[in-house]
Amino acid sequence: MSDGSHTDGHEDLHPDLSPILRFALSEYTGRAHPDPQSPRQYFRTSIVMPASRSLPAEKEMRMARRRDINQLAMRVRIAALGGILGNLEKDSGSVEQAETDKEASTPFSKLWTQWGAALEEWADVCRFADKAVASATAAETSEEHTLNPTPVTWSAVAEAMANDKASQEAMELLFKPPSVTADSQIEQSDKPEDEAAKKLAVDDVVKNVKKADNLDSYEQDLLPCIVDIASLSTTFKQVHLSPETIDAVRTIASLPLLFPKAFQQGILREQRMSGCLLFGPPGTDKTLLVRALAKEAGCRMLAITSADIMSKWVGEHEKIVRAAFSLARRLSPCIIFVDEIDALFGSRTTCTQPWYRAVITQFMQEMDGLKSSVKDGVIVVGATNRPFDLDDAVLRRFPRRMLVDLPAQNDREEILRILLCDENLAPDVNLRAIASQTRNFSGSDLKHLCVSAALDVVKQTVELPWRTSRMASTTVKTESPSQAAGISVDATKEGNVHDAPQRPSAEPVKRVLASSHFQTALKEVSASTAESLGSVAELRKWNEKFGQKREKRMMESTSWNQFLPNIRHPGDTLRPDN
Repeated sequence: MSDGSHTDGHEDLHPDLSPILRFALSEYTGRAHPDPQSPRQYFRTSIVMPASRSLPAEKEMRMARRRDINQLAMRVRIAALGGILGNLEKDSGSVEQAETDKEASTPFSKLWTQWGAALEEWADVCRFADKAVASATAAETSEEHTLNPTPVTWSAVAEAMANDKASQEAMELLFKPPSVTADSQIEQSDKPEDEAAKKLAVDDVVKNVKKADNLDSYEQDLLPCIVDIASLSTTFKQVHLSPETIDAVRTIASLPLLFPKAFQQGILREQRMSGCLLFGPPGTDKTLLVRALAKEAGCRMLAITSADIMSKWVGEHEKIVRAAFSLARRLSPCIIFVDEIDALFGSRTTCTQPWYRAVITQFMQEMDGLKSSVKDGVIVVGATNRPFDLDDAVLRRFPRRMLVDLPAQNDREEILRILLCDENLAPDVNLRAIASQTRNFSGSDLKHLCVSAALDVVKQTVELPWRTSRMASTTVKTESPSQAAGISVDATKEGNVHDAPQRPSAEPVKRVLASSHFQTALKEVSASTAESLGSVAELRKWNEKFGQKREKRMMESTSWNQFLPNIRHPGDTLRPDN
């Protein structure tokens, strides 16, 4: 609504209005052109709002506007193709029927329901119009060629949309991986629920991030670093480490997701643990712990290595680091796992290259800098064998530093029990005795020990072609080569092992691991590290200074009390004077 003062029959408007707008307003009101030099000039606008709202009416209005826009887009595209659409109500004759048809059984009812729910993409409109015009042109019976537009009915548009949807579903079904058979479905129904739950649904957040159009080139290069949780099979039941280490990792990653209200007040609202560092000798299941964390933490994970960060171009390293954190913020809550972190963020005193300093600086700014926030939902977990090589500023970003040491005898026995849970063990196998014989073995060494024992069983229960050919060559004077495991004479003479016929069994071999197999494996596999080596001693010494070492803290508290005996700590009771 407009209200203005008038002088001599002229409407006074603001002098800053453009001439075109002033001319349009004057023509609309039927008055003469307003004089900008008039002393009384103002333009008043009033906003009219309804006294009450009707949500059903608003919904119907939005649906009607969507249908109008979709109808206009379809008319424009069909007109560009040389066709013409008739009146919707007269042509289809089923608008009222489509509005009352809640199940959308007819093609036009489906079109009417779909257009009321959302706006069609222009690419989809073009595809529908092409098929509708093609069907209308093919249905023409007249052989005369004219310049008149081809009439297209709304029923043809609805049929084109239905046929396009059917073809899209057929293409998806064609390129879809083969489904499980009926026998495999019966087998899966017999499995426990925890095994059947391994087939996880696709994460919608990850799916949307991968399809996002606003990803830069660096973020797109890091998309393969997103860990596919459905492909992981490691759980915390398969990891045997100290309960304190597992509890600390799960506290940092899973606690904010399980109890979000506890992180909405006090210091936890503004401050969080920015990272966690796992260090220890090689093969102590640091990466295995992170795999279990990715499987059961409830958050997403990016696995970054030095190959993903380094580039041959100067200035690209910092951009890739920034892209890694921006991609993690899109996937929030997300864990960035950097394996062998010392290779990326070593001490700046050992490398004087400018680009190396720039990479470390960018990493520190993204992890815990001026622009970082607890609302980002990004946690960095690093794993290394040499924590003393890390830069001091990078080390400060990892407040939780946990030593994953070599397993003790009881731990080795439990690890062996986990590794051999699906194997058949002979009665003479004593896991405690094997654990006592594997001093300084890491978790990886124990795994290779069990694999070597299982391979020894397989070699004893199957017929090896290379052993058979060797035996045949030694007994060629007394025994026919054809009798030696079915090997032909030509294969024996030429020594071609690959020509020996294989005898695969129809059923898998049921192997039983005996104590002799483990004794053979102990001769083949040895410990990859030892406590007497300097690396293990350096790790434990570094842990006493910078890691979680409760004994050292207790010792420091005792020595402090010796020097200041008169200091009373909170909670101490006063001793009455005699």
